[in-house]
This record gives sequence, structure tokens and C-alpha cells, in this order.
Amino acid sequence: MTSQVIPKMVAEPQFSVVVPAYLAEAFILQTIRSVDAQTLPPTEVIVVDDGSTDGTCTVVEAFARERPSLPVKLVRESHRGPGASRNTGIYAAAAEWVAFLDADDLWHPEKLGVVSRAIGAHPEANFFCHNELVHELDGSESVSDYGAGFFPGRSLAAQLFERNRFSTSAVVCRRSLLLDTGGFDESLTSAQDYELWLRLAPNVVPILMPEVLGTYVMRRGNISTSRYWRRLLNLLWVRHRHRRHAKPSTYLRGQCLVVASHLLSPNTRSLIKRAIGRSSA
Repeated sequence: MTSQVIPKMVAEPQFSVVVPAYLAEAFILQTIRSVDAQTLPPTEVIVVDDGSTDGTCTVVEAFARERPSLPVKLVRESHRGPGASRNTGIYAAAAEWVAFLDADDLWHPEKLGVVSRAIGAHPEANFFCHNELVHELDGSESVSDYGAGFFPGRSLAAQLFERNRFSTSAVVCRRSLLLDTGGFDESLTSAQDYELWLRLAPNVVPILMPEVLGTYVMRRGNISTSRYWRRLLNLLWVRHRHRRHAKPSTYLRGQCLVVASHLLSPNTRSLIKRAIGRSSA
């Protein structure tokens, strides 16, 4: 009698979605709806309100009441910045995988399903990032290809220093990776995502996915002049902090490009941004 081999069942990955929100009343409902529309539902959605003074919390609470099938947790905090909000979400997460989503970005319905299959196909990986559609201020759209020119056999940190290849709303990674590295630097009011990717790099086994699974929405608040120079200084400081990942000539050239991207016209800044990564513009 021939015995039948029964294939071992592999548990499907579980995802905690972390959404930092600040003054997001006008757009957070659309963002959460894009999570609700996922073909593979997440384990939970953790919205961390960063001391909003508008109706952000009211919108989130109303949605949670209307759609109890999607577990939405609202955490209220004083205003400490997006890095602190994301850290709160990471510590509160129950799932093995953390998927970040900024309060003004959108996911395409198949996002978590495609990432889940990628995790199954690459059990050695602990960090996934897909491509995004970028919706510009003038209504035009383009695709950000984060994997273009990426070399898997080369130092990830060095490649990240040359160009930020990870967009926060496109990143899904193991929660343990974030906890072991201490999460986002809460002292930074901007570029804290870029700093974290550089700090994580030695421990990251990345998969850069070609699929376009989200939309990054440019808003005037994203490039507000009120914090314009602070953003520049933060970015320069992050790159200075991690300068060991680059040759001196590469470091100096990169710093000059960052400064130039903040001084030139918006169109020129857009071109430079695509050359050295979104966090650099």
C-alpha cells in the first residue's frame, strides 16, 4: 500500500497596518477605505493620532463604527511627530508583519495579497517594498520604480545612501526587525524614515517588488515652506550621520545635490528627487 504524502500547510502571513495621522481629517477616510478594500484583509489597522486638533479622530471613530469587520484601533497621543507615532503603532502591533501607510496615501486593492505571495516565495526575506504611482500636484501621474538599478549583491546601505529606494507607505517588514533596531528616531521631525532604512540596512534582506501597489499623493502640505529648511537640515544630518556607507567623494556630491534640490525650481527639484530618492527632495 502506497502512503500518500500530505503537503504541509503554511500559515498565511498576518499584517498589522500602522497609520500615523496628524491633521488628516480631509483625506484619512479615503486612506482607510483603501485598506478596507484589500482582497486580503489585514489583522488590524492601528491609527495613531499625533495630537490632531481637527476632526481626524472623529472620522476614524465613525468609520470603525460603520465597518466593524475591519479591526481599527485608534491611539491618541500628544503631538510628537510621525516617527513617534509609527513607533507607537509598531509596539502596539499584534501581527508578525508591519505594513506602513501614511494618512494621505492609498493602497491598491491587491496590495496585501501580492505582498503575501511574495513573502511565501521568499522566506529568507524580511523587508518588502513595491513600486508606487505618484500623483503630482498638477494632477499628472508617474511611476516610482524603487528597484531600478538596484544590485542585490552590492551593499544595501551604500545603495540607500546614493538613493533612498524605500517609500514608507510601500514598505512591509517583520516587526522583530523594527523592534531589534529601536524603531524610528523620534528626535527627527522629517527624514526619520530614511534614517531608519540606513540604520536597518545591515540586517535587511530586501525584496524590491516590480508591482505598482499604491499611490503616493503629493499635497501642498508635503512640501510646505513652513518646515522647508528644517527638512533640508534633517536630511543633511541623516546623511552625515551615515556617511560611513559612502566614499568621501560620493558623500560630498550627494550633499551638494540635496542642497541644490532645495534651491532650484520645482521641476528641477523633481528631476533631482528621482535621481537621489524622495526623501532627498
